[in-house]
Amino acid sequence: TPSPGERISIQNAEDYDQFYQEIRITSNRGLFDGAVDYILGGMYFSGEMDIFQAFHSVAGAIGRPTGPALSRNEFAGSETESIAGFAQADWHVNDQFTITLGGRVTDEDREGFKFQTAGEVYTSILNPALCALAATGVPLAQCIPLLTGSLSETNVSYNVSLSYMMNDDNMFYFTNGTGFKSGGFDLRGAGDPGKFIFPKESTEHFEIGGKHTFMDGSLRFNWAAFFTDVQDLQTSANDPLIISQIVAPADITSQGFEWDIQWLPVDNLLLTFAGTYADAEYDRFLGACYLGQFETGTGCFNVIFPGGGAAQGVQDQAGQQAAFAPEWSFVVGGEYSWPVGNMELTASAKWLYLDSFFTAVEHDPLSFQESSNRIDASLVLSGNLARGNPWTLGLIGKNLTDEIILNFSNSSTLSSQATMNTSIQQTRFLALRGTIGW
Repeated sequence: TPSPGERISIQNAEDYDQFYQEIRITSNRGLFDGAVDYILGGMYFSGEMDIFQAFHSVAGAIGRPTGPALSRNEFAGSETESIAGFAQADWHVNDQFTITLGGRVTDEDREGFKFQTAGEVYTSILNPALCALAATGVPLAQCIPLLTGSLSETNVSYNVSLSYMMNDDNMFYFTNGTGFKSGGFDLRGAGDPGKFIFPKESTEHFEIGGKHTFMDGSLRFNWAAFFTDVQDLQTSANDPLIISQIVAPADITSQGFEWDIQWLPVDNLLLTFAGTYADAEYDRFLGACYLGQFETGTGCFNVIFPGGGAAQGVQDQAGQQAAFAPEWSFVVGGEYSWPVGNMELTASAKWLYLDSFFTAVEHDPLSFQESSNRIDASLVLSGNLARGNPWTLGLIGKNLTDEIILNFSNSSTLSSQATMNTSIQQTRFLALRGTIGW
């Protein structure tokens, strides 16, 4: 029974069972007079998931002035069985140079299904005859005939690494590897048979970096430059008109640089500076339009593919910054400790910077998060350090500048007008926290 004034009620239920077993055999320089370490192993996984959603809505609340209130009842599920074997060997050519070779073979079988039917609102009674009303424009009565699909995939992934210990203070490395995520079924999609099965995701990664110490070990500097290419990235996009999630494959390239500096200039004072620059850009992505594009038609179009099939209401995001991917982010911090009687007091503070980024895959302008600055600080008193069972009492402060930082956004037409739903990161937080050990 709806509460007074209630327009929409969504009931979700999910049942998931899985079994996972992995066996490994490892050695510690067990071959060729201690020159080679190795890992051998196998993995078995099986999982079954069933999803049900009842989407109840008073019809007038979504723009249809007359007609019965309906529910959209969605049933979906999948079964997965995966077997993998893997191996890795580290060859210590000498005390300075090590070569690592690894590989993994995965065989996976998956089956999935989905269908939707109409029912009587706020009840569990299904009534497929109400599906005929979908032709008259009732948005919540989409009825999808039974869709089924199966996948059988075998993948071979590898990794190669080289490391060179120049001396006790300097080490350099290079790594190249591939990975994959199996394809699947768009269980929450709009029921397009041509899009029910989406392809596997494959990744290739290159990285070169170093780890260094200076000034008699008081300064540490770690760095890495990376390049990652992802084909058929499994991106979940929200379609605000049909109020559903769709899986849209995309190609993306991410490249950049990251660093981590720790400096102990004097006893009890530690300074840190860590950061990342990442240029993450779509090479190919036909994603869902956002509501403003539907209203104006700007950048939103339909696509007819040469091999057959169509994509309705999409935007081409090739060449654009990926969502949830700020270019710059870094943390600058300091920590100082000093004795207070037989106790120790530690004060710390850090400044966190986050560059601008979109918090919705559709790049809705309302989801754009401007660059932000956040300050965290703490003051912690510790005791019983020499006895091995210390206690602490601390005053903890996070986001002291009380920045409003968007975390995730999506738009929909659930109510009688377009809405944007947004979650935010934690605002100003103050706490008194204590621990005791024994």
